Amino acid sequence: MKRINNILLAALCTMMTFSAVAKQDDLKQDLSISAKSQAGDLKNNKLSYFGNVKITQGSIKIHADEMSAVSDEKSGHKVFVAKGKPATFSQILDSGELGTASAYNIRYDSISGDLVLKGGAELDIGGSKMKAETIRYNIENQHVTAASSGDGNDRVQTIIPAENYQEARNKNKKSSSKPKTKTEKKQ
Repeated sequence: MKRINNILLAALCTMMTFSAVAKQDDLKQDLSISAKSQAGDLKNNKLSYFGNVKITQGSIKIHADEMSAVSDEKSGHKVFVAKGKPATFSQILDSGELGTASAYNIRYDSISGDLVLKGGAELDIGGSKMKAETIRYNIENQHVTAASSGDGNDRVQTIIPAENYQEARNKNKKSSSKPKTKTEKKQ
C-alpha cells in the first residue's frame, strides 16, 4: 500500500506544478487524502478514492467526487484523474494570489505533461480567468489552449482584471518614452 501511496503522491505532486509560479513549499508538506471509500489494484498500480474526496498538501486543496491514479513502474508513466460536479483545485501562489481550476474532469498525464480540464472548465490565476468547455495546459512548455464545445452555444471567455491590463499598459508607455537612439530617429 505504501508503494501505491508513493505513486499517488508522485502523480499529485507533478499535477500540482501546473503553474510556474506555484508555491514550492507545498510539495514538501504532508499529503492528506480523505474519502468515503478507497480501492487499490496493487498488481496494476491503480489507486481510487470515492465519495467526497478531499486532498490537502500545504495550500493545495483538491475536492472531487472520485479520484484515481495509475502508474507504470517501468516507464514512469503516471495518469491522475479527478471527477466531480465540478472537481476543484486551489493553491496559494508564491505571489500570494490564489490559483484555482475546476471542471467535471481533471486529467494529468506525466508523459505528455498535459493537464486537461474538461466539462465546464475554469482556470483563475490571480484574478485572470479563462472559461471554456476544455482547457489544456502543458506544464513542460507552459502552453495553454481553450476550446468551446463546438455546438455553437458556448464560447471561450477570458477575463483580464483592469489593474493587470493597466500595469502592462503603463510598462509599455514607460519603455516607449525612453529617448530614441540615432538609429531609431533615422527611421
